[in-house]
Amino acid sequence: MDTVSAASTEASDRRYRVAMGPHSGSRTLTLHDPSFIRTDKPQKALTTDRDGFSLNAVVSCQLYQRDRLERLCRYVTRTAICLERLTVRTDGKIQYELKNPFRNGTTHILFSPLDFLSKFAALVPRPRHNLVRYHGVFAPNAKLRKLIIPKSTKSVRGKENSKSDKTSEFEEITSQNELLAPLSWAQRLKRVFNIDITLCPLCGGTMRVIADITDPDLIQKILGNILQHNHHPLNVQPLANPKTFADKQPNQLCAEQKSFQ
Repeated sequence: MDTVSAASTEASDRRYRVAMGPHSGSRTLTLHDPSFIRTDKPQKALTTDRDGFSLNAVVSCQLYQRDRLERLCRYVTRTAICLERLTVRTDGKIQYELKNPFRNGTTHILFSPLDFLSKFAALVPRPRHNLVRYHGVFAPNAKLRKLIIPKSTKSVRGKENSKSDKTSEFEEITSQNELLAPLSWAQRLKRVFNIDITLCPLCGGTMRVIADITDPDLIQKILGNILQHNHHPLNVQPLANPKTFADKQPNQLCAEQKSFQ
């Protein structure tokens, strides 16, 4: 889908319009129940409706409220639709039941199969675009942004300036204010999924990345050698204390490796 079609689909989705097909541009079909019509307009705290969007800023959680944070993350990452409220009618249209009826009594929304797919296409991120975009006071160039967002808490470590007098001022500032490196992909994997790929399953020692291999032929050759060695595994004994490796000399390690073979 090109950029123009994606923008048109997103606009139709926000305005409850049919995006594709012979009825393109017309309003989406809905089912109403008069018993759910509400005429009152209760004012909700820190809530606003604008251009088809409803923004609520009441929900918040502190750093120590892990249960509330988990609930908020589950709500943000929920699926786009609920399959239990989705049905296919005998006439071929797709009917989706709303969790809560609208103020005008709308209880269900009807889609043609093509229009239903276009609603999903509107959810697919465009290529080469940021997945998270900020607007209003959260926009990058907003004047009030610095008064709202929290200040950066990145650690900065100082480094002794051992440059000569010919070193430029820019290089000196860069060396003195060098930011700490973020978590590596292995550290992120352990933090999120509790999978430590740096721990040797045989001896319990710490492994490190020595190469990044992307050549398919070389990968196939390495995997073939691993499968071949699996038929004749080495007699490697796990160590009670992995730190003993650091106390041994290289000659001792070589002698132990030969004894294993």
